[in-house]
Amino acid sequence: MGEHVSVVVLVGPSGAGKSTLQDAVAARHPDRVLRAVSHTTRAPREGEVDGREYNFVDRAAFEALANAGAFVETAEYSGNQYGSGATARQAAQQGKVCLQVLEPKGAESFRRLRDELGCRFVFVTAPREELVKRI
Repeated sequence: MGEHVSVVVLVGPSGAGKSTLQDAVAARHPDRVLRAVSHTTRAPREGEVDGREYNFVDRAAFEALANAGAFVETAEYSGNQYGSGATARQAAQQGKVCLQVLEPKGAESFRRLRDELGCRFVFVTAPREELVKRI
């Protein structure tokens, strides 16, 4: 072990508590951790703030960012585009750890780049009954 970890990918199903865990760790270690904020084409949910939960963009802006190589991974989920990775590279350059929240499908791209980005993966879940309640 001993190699530098620059990205911790919190992977799990929707409603498992990944973002809650990300927020708690980032708040506790602001000098060492960057909280990744992915881009999405979906509309903000009630209470969500642009730049906090996601960077909300339209499809044209998303495609321009993707074509410019801004994302490590992109995925389509429920008809919306999601892109992640800009913060991961930024964290590596600053010697910090990036906490990235992803659905299992999105984690595949980070898995392929785990050596380049220094990725580690943590699977987060909750009992099925709790997941059903949260979603």
